[in-house]
Amino acid sequence: MSLIIKESQLFDDKKEIKLNTIRSVERAFKVLRYICESSTPSGLSQISRGVDLDKTTTWRLLATLEKENLVQQDSVSKKYIPGANISNLSNTWRSDVRKVARPYLEELVHETGETVCLIVAKGLERLCIEVLQKNKTSKTSQTIGYRAPIYKGASGRVLMAYRPIEEVEKILDKTGLEKSTPQSVTNRDVYIRELEKTRERGFAATSGDLMLGLSAVSSPIFDKQKELASALVVKGSQARMPNSIISKMSESVLTTASAISEELGVDKRIH
Repeated sequence: MSLIIKESQLFDDKKEIKLNTIRSVERAFKVLRYICESSTPSGLSQISRGVDLDKTTTWRLLATLEKENLVQQDSVSKKYIPGANISNLSNTWRSDVRKVARPYLEELVHETGETVCLIVAKGLERLCIEVLQKNKTSKTSQTIGYRAPIYKGASGRVLMAYRPIEEVEKILDKTGLEKSTPQSVTNRDVYIRELEKTRERGFAATSGDLMLGLSAVSSPIFDKQKELASALVVKGSQARMPNSIISKMSESVLTTASAISEELGVDKRIH
């Protein structure tokens, strides 16, 4: 007896396989993201609950991710942490952003005389990946590798402003809004309005939010996929950056961030 397969049936089978494959990729990313955003190593049961998948499925996904060195399991605790290839992939991407942005940052440092940085999101924190400064008087506590809560400061508002509101709410549920100085915004409604203002203007400006006496202006840099790649920030003392200067400086930061975005492949400004 011969086996006859209709073309429509074959198409349906391929479609089902494709959907299952996409679902597996989505689940794998969900697991990977959970591990990367966790502040401590995570066990199988914890990950399974966190991503809302059964243990068997979660274990299979972890085994695949571990094979690609995207996650790593501790031999003693049996808990998982991000693998070496996460850092390698991330560093490759960051080096591209830094390489493209470098001449623009140098020009901005020369124009403003202040410290200029590139900041990226890393889990519930923001991470400094580049710092340029003109002279010793413009130095701040910012260094490459410096971390702070993702929502803090002007760059933090930029990194938060271009996320869906549901994601913003989830992050704030985990982090809260810590009061670092008397100028820190600790009311969630007020903070979210500041994010809306950031999206409308294309930049964020703060004074004394993270550190007393420090002002900052930040604007988003987008990549060719029109995703937020980094936050460009200029920072300096409040004495050198009063509101009158910040207003003018914001134009320079916005223009520079836009130019870097175009260099990365964005056709026009996104707000």
